Amino acid sequence: MADSEPRNQQAQLAVANGFLTANEPKEATGFADRAVNLAQESGDNKALGAALTIGAKAYYMAGDNAAALSRSKRALELDPNNKTAMSVYQMTKGRTSGSGASG
Repeated sequence: MADSEPRNQQAQLAVANGFLTANEPKEATGFADRAVNLAQESGDNKALGAALTIGAKAYYMAGDNAAALSRSKRALELDPNNKTAMSVYQMTKGRTSGSGASG
């Protein structure tokens, strides 16, 4: 098979969560990003919100505040009641480099 990457969004999220649980956020980011891509391809906004939220958390834990901010912001656009995304957004919105953006 030319495509050896798993095409199951839920599997990608499960692996990302496993890496977060093991305190390996940098490993989790790639799986979360693949889950985002798969959710976008399928047009499933609920799955996209979940993938963005896990990605936001992973990037925050990995110290990449800019990536965490952008993912949490997109997740909140899909679901303004997403408590995890809101938490990551609030923790990162003032910490990104060159944060001259108003929020």
